[in-house]
Amino acid sequence: MPPDAFLRLAGAAVVLLAAATDVHAQAANERPQQDQVRVLLVPTTETTLASQIAAKIQSMSVSDGERFKQGQALVSMDCSIQQAQLQKSQSELKSAEMSLDSQRKLDALGAGSGLNLGLAEAAVTKSKAELALNSRMTDYCQIRAPFNGRVVQRRAQPFQNVTMGQPVLDILDDTSLRLELIVPSRWLVWLRIGQKFNVQIDETGNRYPARILKIAARVDAASQSIKVTGEISGHYPELLAGMSGIALLKGP
Repeated sequence: MPPDAFLRLAGAAVVLLAAATDVHAQAANERPQQDQVRVLLVPTTETTLASQIAAKIQSMSVSDGERFKQGQALVSMDCSIQQAQLQKSQSELKSAEMSLDSQRKLDALGAGSGLNLGLAEAAVTKSKAELALNSRMTDYCQIRAPFNGRVVQRRAQPFQNVTMGQPVLDILDDTSLRLELIVPSRWLVWLRIGQKFNVQIDETGNRYPARILKIAARVDAASQSIKVTGEISGHYPELLAGMSGIALLKGP
């Protein structure tokens, strides 16, 4: 082989080797770190509050994004009909009790009837039950917060007529945000409940301390992964449910 041809072949081999090395290095850099997985911030509790009666919304004390305290009246209904029914039940109970008292006096004098006395007692029992029912219905005239939290979305507006069971407010408890992450099942060798780690949140650009709360009971056979639940240690007002980032977990 002529010397110049040999030199050309050697040069081409060097170029190909360098290119292969660059591709391998780039692929290695693009591979995710084994101790880094995506994480999602989720609220501790979230729910939809619905109306328990058919009525018109009189007022709402909170709007989207606003905070509230446990027990706070979030929605007030126009309950004029329910209030009237309650007053009617109170009057009927009073009348039934007066009738029962009269029957008992007649019975004590030997002039009463056992049947009439029994009917009077049944009327009092019925009136008490109706009073309890209507009293309970008036309790539904206000929708109160079941926990401390924030309003996600109003599903209805003041002066709107709603039906029983109709959604009114979406709310969540963000006082202690949870973390959801899917990790390789091989990490179970060293992953432990209570283990501390850091979380890098995309939306804030900051790192936050966290710890593992729960490890799921089953490994996903198809992906060889398992769900892990964690918790941010401390309260950070800038964090919101739905934010995401990277969990930095260090193995052995």
